[in-house]
Amino acid sequence: MSLRRSHILVFASALTACVWAGEGGKPPVKVGLPNLRLDLKKKSIEIEGTFCVGEYPLELLVCQNTMRDYESMVSSPCEPSVLHTALLALGLKPRVRDQKDPAKIIREGDGVDLLVRFTRKGKVVTVEPRELIMHVETKEHIQATPFVFYGSYFFPSPEDKKKMIYLADAEDWLVGLLGDAASVVDLPPGSAGQYGMLAIDPAVAPPKGTKVTIILRPARDRKPVPLPKK
Repeated sequence: MSLRRSHILVFASALTACVWAGEGGKPPVKVGLPNLRLDLKKKSIEIEGTFCVGEYPLELLVCQNTMRDYESMVSSPCEPSVLHTALLALGLKPRVRDQKDPAKIIREGDGVDLLVRFTRKGKVVTVEPRELIMHVETKEHIQATPFVFYGSYFFPSPEDKKKMIYLADAEDWLVGLLGDAASVVDLPPGSAGQYGMLAIDPAVAPPKGTKVTIILRPARDRKPVPLPKK
């Protein structure tokens, strides 16, 4: 069994210990995952965060805590590996990488729909992330597309080669926008922006410090995202 697979199984085992599925009129779901709400019945994940109003250029949709808030739209206390675990619980499959060459993608990850919920002028609104993000040159919002379960990957610790580190945890990287390998979730190939292309649209974005809920669900089209043509 590969080290990557063994670590994913640890995630799944931890999840099994935390989640109780309701039966026969009992409460449908109880979740013990930290800083994340998982609803197996509704097939949804919710993580709380704070709007950062990251400085240009925008690289991440969501970072963990504040280490990358200067380049992120939202900062959340949710740990990337916890989000990975919850996505697995919804039946989503991450990217499959070549074990010898992590840059080589054998199978693309499943699609994920994202929504952002916050209060704007006293009214709770729920929007797609793209409605808050624009291309720097054209000033147009990015295209509508499901995100992808990238899944990040594990690498040996420099101090102890027997210890594996989850890259997304090491980088505080939850949801990216540039197709980065550290991302748990990111935009699909061909849709991900390039460095320096994206910025927050100040005309529609909430003020810095606004409390935000990020909602993740399996994309309506559950077919695997195709690999980009070479």
